Amino acid sequence: MKKVIFTFLLFLTQKKILMKKGLLYFVPMLLIVAMVACGGEGSKQVEQPNHTPQTTNTAKKSISKKLSAADFKAQIAKLPNETIVDVRTAGEIRTTGKIPNAIVVDFYGDNFDATMDKFKKDEPIMVYCKSGGRSGKTASLLQKKGFTEVYDLAGGMGAWLKNSFDIEKENATKK
Repeated sequence: MKKVIFTFLLFLTQKKILMKKGLLYFVPMLLIVAMVACGGEGSKQVEQPNHTPQTTNTAKKSISKKLSAADFKAQIAKLPNETIVDVRTAGEIRTTGKIPNAIVVDFYGDNFDATMDKFKKDEPIMVYCKSGGRSGKTASLLQKKGFTEVYDLAGGMGAWLKNSFDIEKENATKK
């Protein structure tokens, strides 16, 4: 299509048809605009399939969910090998306590990233903080690192305490 248009323009220019009417610049620009608007030969439309192709990949699908305090507690009871991680500071934990059996990994600590890498990626991991901000960032980080099952406590420890669920007031188990 482009070759035809350029050949046509060359023909018109050689015959001085365009120059007589002062259209030497106007007509080529008009044709180029028309060619671009109509798609031309250079643009190809890719047909989108009507269905999602099935994959034969047997890799485990990643799960990342934000759960209410009640659902978080139920998930703890339901899962056999879960790891519960409290990403708050030691001072926050001394003030309010922590969820029973939670491992403390301070979000602001120097070894936060390296410590998170020590957990098993193919086992459920449950994270929480004071209100949900740090645990949300942690959940995203874990998912990017390849953890297959990540649960985040919506509303953090505040939501847990609001429901009057059990807490540990002892010194936190720290990794």
